[in-house]
Amino acid sequence: MRILIHPRSITSDPNFRAQVENALSTALEPVRSDLEWVNLYLTDVNGRRGGPDKRCRVVAHLRTGPVVVSRTGPDPVAAVTVAAVRCRRLVRSRLTRRSRRRRAVAV
Repeated sequence: MRILIHPRSITSDPNFRAQVENALSTALEPVRSDLEWVNLYLTDVNGRRGGPDKRCRVVAHLRTGPVVVSRTGPDPVAAVTVAAVRCRRLVRSRLTRRSRRRRAVAV
């Protein structure tokens, strides 16, 4: 699984990128084999005005199509963790639904 991090309007140092990548890969580890790649977009909602809102958008690419999840929070690493956990649940749900359809068609 390839992870691409796009920090838009958020400054990212190597330590921050390592924390974000660790949070993302830990949360998505159970579905890692089903993912082709993951794009992560981080933006500061308020921009230069300041404020606590950081938006995280996770786009997980499966063979069947993308799964997109967005979360907003004061801490970007926490927003990444929450979004990645939600993404993992959606990927599992999509794969389960797909396997049920295959079994129903095969019977």
